[in-house]
Amino acid sequence: MLGFSKSFLAGQRHQFNGPTVLIVSSYFLYSFVLYSKIGFLNRDLIANQVTGDTVQQVWFLAWPTHALRAGLNPLWSSSLDVPFGINLLSNTSMPLLGILCAPVTWLFGAIATYGLLLQLALGASATSAYFVARKLTMSQLSAFVVGLLYGFSSFFLAQGHAHLFLTFAPIPPIVFWLLWRIVIQDGPVRKLAVSLGFLLVADFLISAERVVMMLFVAFIALVVAALFASSDQRRVAIVGLRQAFLPLVATAGILGVGPVLISLFGPWSVRGNPHHWTTLHHGDLMEFVQPNIWFRPIGNWHSTLHDQLLGASLERGFYVGIPLLLGVVYGAWRYRSLVVTRIATVLFLVTGTLSLGSSFWINGHNTKIPTPFAWVAHVPLLSAVVPPRYMLFVILIVAFGAGALLDATVRNWGRLTGTQRNVRRVGAGLFVLLQLWCFVPASRFAAHPVQISPWYHSDEFRTVVKPGSNVLFFPYPNPFFNHAMLIQADTEMRFDITGGQAIIGDGHGHNQGITMIEPWQVSTVFLRATWGVTADTSVSDLPGMSHLMPPHSEATVAAFHDYVRRYQITTIIATPFGMEYPQAVRYLIDAFGEPQVRDAGQVRFWKIAPQP
Repeated sequence: MLGFSKSFLAGQRHQFNGPTVLIVSSYFLYSFVLYSKIGFLNRDLIANQVTGDTVQQVWFLAWPTHALRAGLNPLWSSSLDVPFGINLLSNTSMPLLGILCAPVTWLFGAIATYGLLLQLALGASATSAYFVARKLTMSQLSAFVVGLLYGFSSFFLAQGHAHLFLTFAPIPPIVFWLLWRIVIQDGPVRKLAVSLGFLLVADFLISAERVVMMLFVAFIALVVAALFASSDQRRVAIVGLRQAFLPLVATAGILGVGPVLISLFGPWSVRGNPHHWTTLHHGDLMEFVQPNIWFRPIGNWHSTLHDQLLGASLERGFYVGIPLLLGVVYGAWRYRSLVVTRIATVLFLVTGTLSLGSSFWINGHNTKIPTPFAWVAHVPLLSAVVPPRYMLFVILIVAFGAGALLDATVRNWGRLTGTQRNVRRVGAGLFVLLQLWCFVPASRFAAHPVQISPWYHSDEFRTVVKPGSNVLFFPYPNPFFNHAMLIQADTEMRFDITGGQAIIGDGHGHNQGITMIEPWQVSTVFLRATWGVTADTSVSDLPGMSHLMPPHSEATVAAFHDYVRRYQITTIIATPFGMEYPQAVRYLIDAFGEPQVRDAGQVRFWKIAPQP
């Protein structure tokens, strides 16, 4: 069927024998070694950096844990962006991981949970690919290579610096394996459909973006299969898909209709592309063969950090390597008569070009030749996908293609003489080692101190900041200075904050982000001091910068008092982050007097009396 016998694609049972245990253990050991700098269940160190997406994801893991304990909805929250709130499903919030790991968060904190999940993500993804390869009757060696190429590929090593919602990807290999079994009617189709629906909903609650891509790629795969398959094969596939349709829709509908409706129409939801810069992300054809900064030391870090091909963006996960690409080309040609090879080849080309963005780039030059993404970018839902993230499917195809080629090569050795067999073994071994060397990262993932003062875990803090109270922080929480969100997560969501980092919809479903609230004087002072733009310069395209710094006057003091009264702020906390910290402190002293100082100046706080 489609070039393979049913036995090749069948759901064979494989025991947890010694080699399997060793292989799976090696995946997780390697993953833990890569993240060893952050330690094990350590709440004092965090991967990558103490700001931006890293902090945001810690917050996303902390909220469902708090919601379960407090009897709140884990899919939206009013603890951020006071007096409004956020819709977690319009963000990369991973609520399923937060719920499943709630016991870990209760015991060790959300920072430790985030670190643990990063350590587990690569190993879990590799293990999933390994077991699917074994289900496809690949040898343990070939399946081991499949898992290694998938779970520790350039995509995972680049995104693994911060984006847990993308690297925790054990579900995609299983989804496509189940789809194949449905198409060839291998096994109880209705049960396979129920399993497929369950996994799609589960992955939606980890990464909605990935599910959108999976459905799109699966649709393309079915269309391509229909073009290449014989009439008999198409007839079998149509029957299988018909049998699967109702169980799949029923399962996905019953389990997923609530989350999908909340995502699209719930409070503060966003519909369509949340970011205007999505289409600006692009790849370069040279990146498929040229390792970048993540994979080995190349020259000077500072000279390569912003290089178009070698730079340090987390979206630079294009590298496949010349050895593997040569193997893929050889395998595609050698087994071109198989329908499944033709499908995989077309999918590789389509997903590869989609990952490049709206046009082809070659060695840093835009050819202006449009890719399929130029049209896909205008399709609802698909327009919100960041183009380089299609590389997940390129890597998935390459990994399984390489495993199948290796498996076929090893099986053909049985017809060779002893000398020929040994020569082939040495050649294949050198080829595999050369490719694996290409995927060796330049270093282990970085770790940084969380910089959370011990005061936040003191009795005084618990006395000053009451549960559920509103706190105003400097720096004003925003995507680049969101340390307050880390403090909030580490203190078990004890308080709510104005500002933050999140995708937040307006009444029309458009992303307005964290909005600046009136009176404008407070937001202006805090954001200008955060960015170090306190001069009399208007920067209208940056939030909070359209106004000039207010004067030190009674009117400004009145505006600060009006702000805390409107939003029921009970505590103001200033930490020495941001460019112009002293400037912000002076305005706060004008309005509320001298602060209490703790931890050698790392914390300054004002307890606000109830405002009339």
